[in-house]
Amino acid sequence: MTLPVLIITYNRFELVLTILEALNKNHYKKVYIAIDHYPRDAAGFNKIEAYLEANQFDFQLKKSVENIGCERNVITGIKWFFEHEERGIILEDDCIPTVGFFSFLEHSKNVEGVLDKNISFFSNCIQHNKRFYLYQSYIPFFWGWYTNRNYFKQFYEFVVTSRLELRDVLKLLTVKDVSFRIKLIVLINYVSFSYERHGTSWDSLLHYYQFITKKPFFVPSQSMIDNRGFGNLNVAYTHTNKLPDWYNDLI
Repeated sequence: MTLPVLIITYNRFELVLTILEALNKNHYKKVYIAIDHYPRDAAGFNKIEAYLEANQFDFQLKKSVENIGCERNVITGIKWFFEHEERGIILEDDCIPTVGFFSFLEHSKNVEGVLDKNISFFSNCIQHNKRFYLYQSYIPFFWGWYTNRNYFKQFYEFVVTSRLELRDVLKLLTVKDVSFRIKLIVLINYVSFSYERHGTSWDSLLHYYQFITKKPFFVPSQSMIDNRGFGNLNVAYTHTNKLPDWYNDLI
């Protein structure tokens, strides 16, 4: 079973090539790439285009001339992706799929049960269990994930009509059947990444959307993505030079 793949990138073209090499090895040939601020390193991206052509990928590129930022690049990139595809995999540029990632996808009986249920994540997890299974959680890990057009359409309509304020997020504390720890993570995420910047990040909106619609995510019990930003190797970071202090305190 092969699915189309969207890669969202800004400043990690060398890792985009690593992702493409993994996709090529596992015969995932249909690729979309959304590039923020393409002119900043157009020459560097030529290597990516050459690799796509040399290995006969079926690919499309969305090149933003200006720097539109992480939130807009992610949201508009996914919207563009689903103008062409019914469902697919979304990888940010520092999300390197592992052997387990492709192994899971190839076992279609494992995938089909969750493909049409809201949103399911093939991603890292906080705790690595010996036994593999999918569990439901309100904490998503945007480090390689699957979704479909119908889900994203509903979420996108929510995005364009909603801008969260702190009082909205505080309402999470009243939601039943959700642990205080999860509520705390969502609240801290919003305050740290959104409120201080006088806006709402796309992932804060997605957190909130999942809470109010009461649709938990599907998360694997074992990591299937080597996240080069905040993941296993910790060799570099995507947008910062260190993890935020609140994250270390929470852990």
